[in-house]
Amino acid sequence: MQPNDASSQTNGTGGIGFNEGKRTPLEGKTIELDGRVFDNSQSSMDLIYLLALAEGRDAMILHPDREDEVATIFEEFSATGLGVLDRWMKECSDDLNGDRAILTALRKEGFLKKSSGPSVNNVIDQVQF
Repeated sequence: MQPNDASSQTNGTGGIGFNEGKRTPLEGKTIELDGRVFDNSQSSMDLIYLLALAEGRDAMILHPDREDEVATIFEEFSATGLGVLDRWMKECSDDLNGDRAILTALRKEGFLKKSSGPSVNNVIDQVQF
């Protein structure tokens, strides 16, 4: 799986939304992703089911008849995660690519541990996406 594919990006926002402990219902016009994005990535599907299981704390959420509910839970966590990313980007509006904004927020939120080595912002220019 490539690190920039749609499933890993969506899973990231779903994880951020879950961490916020909030689901944002989808409203208005939405864009449906091609299911193959997730079907071809077992780790993406695993995360989707794990988030639904953790949210409902009920193993019955994994029943095939509840697939739509699983999708809704994941979509709503992803919507929350996108809102968080938007907030992080607005907090560093001078960051043209957004990489520094996200790294700064991840550090501030405690997702990245403090290191005695060079700062992330000093190393980021050496990373190619």
